[in-house]
Amino acid sequence: MDGTITEAGQNVDTRTCTCHPSERPIPCPRKFAFRECWRAAVLDETQRHIIALKNRDRQPHEQALLDHLMRVRTALEGT
Repeated sequence: MDGTITEAGQNVDTRTCTCHPSERPIPCPRKFAFRECWRAAVLDETQRHIIALKNRDRQPHEQALLDHLMRVRTALEGT
């Protein structure tokens, strides 16, 4: 059994969310959310690094890292 049932002609995923209750997204009882949990965790960690880098004087290599993390955040927010 793959956790999918048919309801009114549509497939409905009945597997539970795999996120820990303290993590985003809010757990949905009808969604297997590994991808969403991973993306949310990476986005949170990326944001923490961005804040840390923005709140200090940066060396050139740190500015390059900040620029890269900003692009990563933009990509993650777009998914």
